[in-house]
Amino acid sequence: MAGDATLAVARHLARVDQAVAGGATESAEHRALRDRWHEFSTPGPSATDAIVDGLVSGRDADFAILRTAALVDALATPAARAEVKRRIAAGILPALLHTYADTADANYDQAREAYDDVARQLTKALGAADPDAAPEAIMRQPKTVSNAWASVPVLVKKLEQAADQLGQVANLAGIENTDHATVQLALTVDARGAHRRRVWDAWQSTTGRAGRWGALVEVGAKLAAPALARVRPYRMPKPVEYRQVAVPGALIAYRLEPIDPEDNARD
Repeated sequence: MAGDATLAVARHLARVDQAVAGGATESAEHRALRDRWHEFSTPGPSATDAIVDGLVSGRDADFAILRTAALVDALATPAARAEVKRRIAAGILPALLHTYADTADANYDQAREAYDDVARQLTKALGAADPDAAPEAIMRQPKTVSNAWASVPVLVKKLEQAADQLGQVANLAGIENTDHATVQLALTVDARGAHRRRVWDAWQSTTGRAGRWGALVEVGAKLAAPALARVRPYRMPKPVEYRQVAVPGALIAYRLEPIDPEDNARD
């Protein structure tokens, strides 16, 4: 929609800035279009100032064009200026998306590889040492164990940075709602074979030195990013159901027994 176009352009360019800062590539065509947009949207000297400068300094100036521009400046309301900018943004947004698409898949593949590399390192460290073991207990362990234990916080930070980059380039490659947990989990975790409710409980974990990542590994999920074409939101678990069960030995007494529909789920 034209009314949202200015914000859409701003969001797109902000994502590209973050992605490029994280190592993504921007095509020359996209960069040139972005630069022209910034030149257009950044206010410069007013036409009135240019007329005054030309008159006082004697420098060449097209006073006829500047006079018309000065009249337009004087008559234009903030709303009119915003509408002009929105219409132009709506016109260039498809071109921005198209020119970024030249590098979108390669940027995702690069971010996926970087994420998977750190994920493998963290998973190996978690397998070598209990991340929440007491420091005094770790001191009595072999060097390989203590090194693995010490590396966990560093690797967690690296993994979270890699996950952020993965989300940025996935969105730029056409994956929607990358700020939603269902998509973030799908981008960073291979949960096949793991219990869906336990996966979500792990994802929401905020405890331990390895945070959610350690909890996910504990419930049998694999820290790995999917191919771009295989990204699908990972749905939330269905609500727990309850059924009445007669209490043995009682004439009229029942208890509620919880039933988890995810226990036998196949998706």
